[in-house]
Amino acid sequence: MKFLEKICFWILCRVSPHHPAQPELLTAIQNSLTEWDLSKKQFNFIDPDLIDYMVFRLNAAERHYAALLAQAKNQGLKAWPDNLRCERREVKI
Repeated sequence: MKFLEKICFWILCRVSPHHPAQPELLTAIQNSLTEWDLSKKQFNFIDPDLIDYMVFRLNAAERHYAALLAQAKNQGLKAWPDNLRCERREVKI
């Protein structure tokens, strides 16, 4: 989860001022990630009578986060620049 938080932080630091809608989207992505993480933590302490509700809430938070990431991708937002690439290396055993 820390990896996704770092990606979101990196995106927030590099938002172009030419796209005013992006900061709201990035804030929504960060809030959605926080809500999803909170739902996962609360799942461990839920009353057995509320398991169905918590499963619904957890799935909803996950899908909301995925939908916002898809929207960011459609708008061309990226977590890192295109010129940043690393080559794959074969590991010999």
